[in-house]
Amino acid sequence: MRLTGPGAAGVLVAVCGIDLSGRFTPDGTAFRSAMAAVATDVIRDDVASVCSYLLHCERSSGRYLFDALVSVGNDFGIEIDGFRVPGI
Repeated sequence: MRLTGPGAAGVLVAVCGIDLSGRFTPDGTAFRSAMAAVATDVIRDDVASVCSYLLHCERSSGRYLFDALVSVGNDFGIEIDGFRVPGI
């Protein structure tokens, strides 16, 4: 899943212990961490200079992680955008 916007880092910080400031995780950074207790690969992949993160976890944990991010994201005004086919 992708989490994009000015509040994206705030949402992720609420569910993991990684410092997501630009100093430590600039655009292009990749790391693995527990997000809401789920082992997750995280890639910072900014879109049009807007902070954006690609998140990958095991399929069996995907719904749980999604729900956890939406729950935390309510405080940040998160909106579910849905799936978009990438321009491949």
